Amino acid sequence: MDGVIAKNVYGKYHVPGDLSHRPAVKRVLSGKIYEPETIAFMRAHAGEGDNVHAGTFFGDFLPGLSKKNGRRRQNMGL
Repeated sequence: MDGVIAKNVYGKYHVPGDLSHRPAVKRVLSGKIYEPETIAFMRAHAGEGDNVHAGTFFGDFLPGLSKKNGRRRQNMGL
């Protein structure tokens, strides 16, 4: 799939190249977070287990959520 790798504070993303005109893609390509309040809410209320996220577009929420649970698992010795 054509695209580029973009980064922000939560991690790296493969961003579809032909969708660079979309608002979420523009934000991530500029190193920013799309819907920062939504990700902050999800991180604050995520449980101890796995996250299920449907309709991910290019997965702009997944690095932020996976880092949150990854730290918990490390702290638990897993």
